Amino acid sequence: IESRMESASKSSGRIDRHLATWVRSLETGAQTRVCIVATGHQHVPAIDDCDSFVLWAETGFFEPPRTLDDATLYVRDPDGFERRHTSRNLARTIRRSVMKLRVEAMRQKSLARSKAQLSLGLESRRVRNLGWRELMAEHEAVGAPSDPVEEAAQTLRTRLLESE
Repeated sequence: IESRMESASKSSGRIDRHLATWVRSLETGAQTRVCIVATGHQHVPAIDDCDSFVLWAETGFFEPPRTLDDATLYVRDPDGFERRHTSRNLARTIRRSVMKLRVEAMRQKSLARSKAQLSLGLESRRVRNLGWRELMAEHEAVGAPSDPVEEAAQTLRTRLLESE
């Protein structure tokens, strides 16, 4: 492993901090490759990464990275891993769908608010441009308001009529 890591670093000019290994289960016979990225200093020899990995394994892989955890779960129970993987993907898809629905709902709410503000502004301008007689006639002819724009127009007509 050390020679592979060092030859890869010499050929590319960069230090390869990836440790490619296998996870095997004697019980199920399943095996899979796994890649672990070393998190130490880049100028540490590759053999130190390998030694750290062995020591980490001997202590039971405390807080393993997800790649190693997934590989271990896979070799222990391939069917269970597939169910878990499918379940994770479904949960991720549901979260994305919910997020898209929330964003769309917020967009629709914002659009409705903008339309209402525009309608309110246009209605306010229209009412303010009415003559005195037209204002009185409209105020008497209009029944109970059925939406916020009509309610605002009625309030505006009332204020304009009371002020004169």
